Amino acid sequence: MVWINNKYETASGADDNLTTTGMTASEFNIFMTHIIPSGTVDIDMTFNNDTTAKYSKRVNYNGQSTDATDEDLNNAQLSNNVTVPQFNITIACNFATNNKLFWSKQVRAGTDGAGNPPDRFNFIGKWENTSQITEVDIDNSESGDYAQYSNLSCLGDGGTKTSDLANIQTNSIFETSDTGDHYLWNGTAWVQVA
Repeated sequence: MVWINNKYETASGADDNLTTTGMTASEFNIFMTHIIPSGTVDIDMTFNNDTTAKYSKRVNYNGQSTDATDEDLNNAQLSNNVTVPQFNITIACNFATNNKLFWSKQVRAGTDGAGNPPDRFNFIGKWENTSQITEVDIDNSESGDYAQYSNLSCLGDGGTKTSDLANIQTNSIFETSDTGDHYLWNGTAWVQVA
């Protein structure tokens, strides 16, 4: 699978919202956030500007023996009461006819110093909607702000559907993982070369 840059936004100053609109609908997506808080912030993720009670999640913090669960939420809150930098990767299954399932891994800086390990979150969620994701919003409802250089980057699957083939650079090489065969894209078709 080929991943394409499907939109991104970087805060140019203090902000409470990072938004990527007009994304190309993809069957699989990766959303990456790097939040640099100024004060205390929440990191609330919504899709297609939907803030109705259609989100549910299961969260585990630092390997606890039990998970926390929440249902009928109006966003997929990635974290709350954040005061230190946090990095998050969310992978979403984005088929048009199904509810959207997503899986998220997060790391939070924790207390300064090499003797203080970072915190980790494992997060799975669902958005009860059959529309494909074409917008991601990361919102803050706390008193602080997302500082300059906080970022939301979105990747989509590309080069796997006929409509995406026009975006492949001529003379690109593809190697199959099972047979090791090599193919060259000649601008209109993949041609086996080795």
